[in-house]
This record gives sequence, structure tokens and C-alpha cells, in this order.
Amino acid sequence: MSVAPVDAIARAGELTEAERQALLRAARESIAAHFRGRRPVLPPPTGALAEHRGAFVTLHGRDGDLRGCVGLMRSDRPLLETVARMAVAAAIEDGRFEPVTEAELDGLSLEVSALSPLGPIRPEDVEVGRHGLL
Repeated sequence: MSVAPVDAIARAGELTEAERQALLRAARESIAAHFRGRRPVLPPPTGALAEHRGAFVTLHGRDGDLRGCVGLMRSDRPLLETVARMAVAAAIEDGRFEPVTEAELDGLSLEVSALSPLGPIRPEDVEVGRHGLL
């Protein structure tokens, strides 16, 4: 078995600007839908958004303080769905904080960290502080 260099794996996991924006919209729509008691309306996942990948969603309040952060290292669902689920979890399930309220939604800033697909790497290709390992 050959091992791909870390940079090749990272490039394979890169998202386009349109995909990044779609993930942010899905995260915000999912939290809003939760408060309205309905399911979020998400586009069908295509490209990298259809890959089964881990992701973390981080929420910051209007003052910049952390309001929640939840994620998965890997997922059995498309990235778009994983981000949607993790956004709601960050808003209401992060036990370090009181659940986000609907009144806070407009003032929240959201950060989505989509993890690269998992793949084998060589120890010499790992950069401490840049790469995560599982």
C-alpha cells in the first residue's frame, strides 16, 4: 500500500468558496429551523459536501465569547448533514454553556471546520500544530 503525503490528502479535502458558504448557510438554517420546530431545508449534497467527513461547528456570541462548539471526528453522513447536526448540537447540547436562545441567533457568528478525509500518512509528513491525527 502506498501512503499519500499529507499535503495531497489536505488538497483532496479542500472546499470551494461555494461549498464553504453552503456549509455556513446549512449551519445557520439548521439552528433557526430547530427554534421553529421544523427540519432544516438543505440542498442535496454534491461534490465534497456529499463526502462522509467529520466537522466541528463553533458558535460565538455578539460579544465574541464562545457559546458552543460540538463536532465529530468522522461521520457516516454527508458533510452537509453532519454540519447541520453539529450546528444544532453546538447551540443546545454543549454542556459547558446554557443553550443558545432564539433571540441570540442573529448575533451569533458561526465557524465551520470541515475535516479532511481520513487517510494514511507518514510520520515525517506530520506538522505539529497543523495536522490532527486519528
